[in-house]
Amino acid sequence: NRWMKRAGLAAVVLGGAALLVGQAGAQGKDAAKALRVSALEIVDGAGKVRLELGVDKDGAGIDILDANGKSRVVIGEGTIEDLGEGAGLWVFDDKERPRVGVGTGKHGAGLVVLDEKGKPVAGDGDKK
Repeated sequence: NRWMKRAGLAAVVLGGAALLVGQAGAQGKDAAKALRVSALEIVDGAGKVRLELGVDKDGAGIDILDANGKSRVVIGEGTIEDLGEGAGLWVFDDKERPRVGVGTGKHGAGLVVLDEKGKPVAGDGDKK
């Protein structure tokens, strides 16, 4: 259920962002046709960043943060240290340790489940 709630929240946030971009284009003749930024932060009622969308020289990504500002879900594409190019999703625990990852890249696709020490406990994928 938590996954579904988070996925629903992400869908609502992204849908809202799409509506805002659409409204910016509908303001009139001289209005911008697109909203162009390299990063976007969405905050909660207390002003804490809860969702970050960004692009840099290495790729693009979405970072979903908990109420304490810790990364809990990261979705991205681009170049990642020691892994090369690809796209994937990581789920982190409350101490920001990676626990579940799924992705695809130059060396194939894979899914891994890690314990609290970062050791794989389940999964399958292409190994270098």
